[in-house]
Amino acid sequence: MPSIAPNDPRSFGARFGLLIRSYREDLGLSAKALAIKIWDDECRKSSISKIENGKVRSPSAKTVHAIAYALDIPQQEIDALRVSAHSLAPQAPPPSLAALSPRSSLEALASKFGLYGTASYSEVELNCALESKAEEYKAYRRQIEYLDESIRTLAALKARATEAVNAPDFERAEEFLAEVDDLQTHLLLDAREQRANNALRRGQVRQAYTLFASAAAAAGATDPASEARLRSKYHKIFFEYGVSHEAIGFLLAARLLRPSIAFWLKLDDRDAWARNKQNLANALASLAMRKSGEQSEVLFDEAVRSYHAAQEHFTRAAHPAEWGMVQQNLGSALFARASAKSVGDPAKLQLLTEAGEKFESALEVRSRQTGPKEWAMTRQNFAAVLQARGALMPDRSGALLLREALAIYEETLSIRTLESSPLDWAMTRENMALTEADLAKHPATTVRLKHVAAALVHVEAALSIYDRGGVPYLQDKARKLRDSLQEHLETGAYSAT
Repeated sequence: MPSIAPNDPRSFGARFGLLIRSYREDLGLSAKALAIKIWDDECRKSSISKIENGKVRSPSAKTVHAIAYALDIPQQEIDALRVSAHSLAPQAPPPSLAALSPRSSLEALASKFGLYGTASYSEVELNCALESKAEEYKAYRRQIEYLDESIRTLAALKARATEAVNAPDFERAEEFLAEVDDLQTHLLLDAREQRANNALRRGQVRQAYTLFASAAAAAGATDPASEARLRSKYHKIFFEYGVSHEAIGFLLAARLLRPSIAFWLKLDDRDAWARNKQNLANALASLAMRKSGEQSEVLFDEAVRSYHAAQEHFTRAAHPAEWGMVQQNLGSALFARASAKSVGDPAKLQLLTEAGEKFESALEVRSRQTGPKEWAMTRQNFAAVLQARGALMPDRSGALLLREALAIYEETLSIRTLESSPLDWAMTRENMALTEADLAKHPATTVRLKHVAAALVHVEAALSIYDRGGVPYLQDKARKLRDSLQEHLETGAYSAT
């Protein structure tokens, strides 16, 4: 492997420097403020500058961890930098898993990675799912190697502390021992986080929750604010698990957040409190969507109350971006509540109207020019309201609403592209499939099979991403839609509702 100069843009240090500068500037922190946050020493701002300018080819594991923790940089991003920095020479792509193993061996391997029910997968779907899991495994290996590096640093610090004691230079020894103490604390958190992530990979969700909660509590023993920040960080992990796997992820995300909400209120940090209230509302609303009956209603009620509480602080005048986000999320909760109502329930149309109003309000501060991704998300949600309303209206005006929704979905694909946001792109294509299916069933539609065929094209496109990304909940939903569409296309009939 060719050598890399300290300021070579290919080195890990140079890449890490650019990353931390990006995160620091996004948070509005100066190098001095970051140095105080990490080391409680404003004089260390020069260290930040050196790293950001790529003058430190290989920052120590302790330094990397401290900066990443202060800026809340995900470990995956750091792992990706290490891989790209060490992969300077082009390599031939590895053969696919399907080329190496027969079908039965692939299915056995899938079970090792926690993938079950793969007997119904096509060869392409199974291969994509396994290759996705293989990438997760590589990342896990890199994280363990990072722990090894930290342990070696710890041993070196202890050796230097011993040398200082033997000198004797007790002031110097204390400096080394303080670093040992700090690094051991970070190692404890890292090890516990890796155990938690490993438990989550194996589907042991409650064990993962226990480990993450204990990691946060360990940090809180010396710094309660650190515990609150870690709880917010870990809640995201479980929320994402809820989106792609099981609803229990939303439940555990909410459970992690509740103590931190009380903490920020006690400190009178209203910004942090309101953000956490909104995140709690998101978890509760998402959980309510997976439940039914009275339980769902109770969860939705608490979610709406939490959104309103957050909006009392995030006003449009003082916090327009945050206000727009709350409007967007509150609209999503109302839409989900409407979706749970039966077709004949008069409350359904009222809830859809309220949800549409919230999305329109959010779009007043979310423009395509200033925030294209946020704009696209809210426009899609507004389209979903039009789609739901159109499906309820049996006359021509209902069909027109469905076509308007379809046009909005198509418009947002210029932002949510396959290259930049594959999962968002897939979800948009699935929404387009559902809208085409609604058009095929609509009483005002005359040529139904044309819309069935169009819906099938969209859902197949969505599945091409879902099958590759390992998102069981979305996969299962899209496959059921695909199977239903194929059946109707084969029989040549699609009944109006």
